[in-house]
Amino acid sequence: MKTPRDADAGGANEPERRTPSRREGQSAENRAGSETGAPRFMGRIRPATENDLPGTLEIYNEAVLNTTATYDYEPRTLEHRRAWFEDHAKHNYPVFVAEDQAGRVVGWSALNPYHDRMGYRFTTENSVYVAADRRGQGIGTLLMPPLIDAARERKFRAILAAIDAENPVSIRLHAAFGFVQVGHFKQVGFKFGRWLDVVYMELLLPSS
Repeated sequence: MKTPRDADAGGANEPERRTPSRREGQSAENRAGSETGAPRFMGRIRPATENDLPGTLEIYNEAVLNTTATYDYEPRTLEHRRAWFEDHAKHNYPVFVAEDQAGRVVGWSALNPYHDRMGYRFTTENSVYVAADRRGQGIGTLLMPPLIDAARERKFRAILAAIDAENPVSIRLHAAFGFVQVGHFKQVGFKFGRWLDVVYMELLLPSS
């Protein structure tokens, strides 16, 4: 789930919107998991390390080959993923992973640069991906709160999410955490032989 622009990327006067608590967020997707009969995730969310890169790469490349969660066409290499991770660390953009009880990475999330021009420095774009065989277990919901907390700690004003318009699961996930739709771009992507729309959602954080 998330973002057609790809996770490799990388102040308004609107009223603040309350971010749901961890318990509220977990409840929303755990209910979804129970409705599909999928077991609830039993594991932990933690900051990613370099040892997690093969796992995060496997998840991302599956999305490349089989979904429109990203508009990449070709799988990435481990070298590319390592450079991406090092660049995130260098510029203080966090990456988190969901690790199951067997030690397998089954999901990841990240904050990414939105734009390299100085005026956009208080805006970030998020990414959330879950392993294909573990979707519907509440993992995406658990990966969201640390991203929002990290954005707040880094004094970001806005978090953007660029989502394929035909991905209602990701749209609902972001809406559950206070994101609102701020744009709908028609036929800006092309994959699997068809034109694709992109929805932009935004969460505004308190300004410092």
